[in-house]
Amino acid sequence: MARPTTPWTGCWPWRRLTAVWDASTRLAPEGVTVTAVAPGFVPDTAFWEEWLRDNPGLRENRLARIPMNRPGTPADVVEAVAYFASDGGGWTTGRILQVNGGGMLGHR
Repeated sequence: MARPTTPWTGCWPWRRLTAVWDASTRLAPEGVTVTAVAPGFVPDTAFWEEWLRDNPGLRENRLARIPMNRPGTPADVVEAVAYFASDGGGWTTGRILQVNGGGMLGHR
């Protein structure tokens, strides 16, 4: 899994997008939807726990890149997943939902 400080993290989103598009194109005729959720900075998770402990200043660095001025929560991610799993998300396929408080919009 890509870590926040590895050099190849930047190319990883394109691989995910290609995989979602490919699978959704092949499975849509069978009535199967393929979607993904790409969470941003959600510090209250095991993924970030070690990185925050071992990298002083990382939390502030990540927060400075989020236009909504707050980290994400596990509940934010759960709501996105719940949409895709609901009847309302039943006609959505081939999409990756960025749940990141605007963090992909660029730096402030």
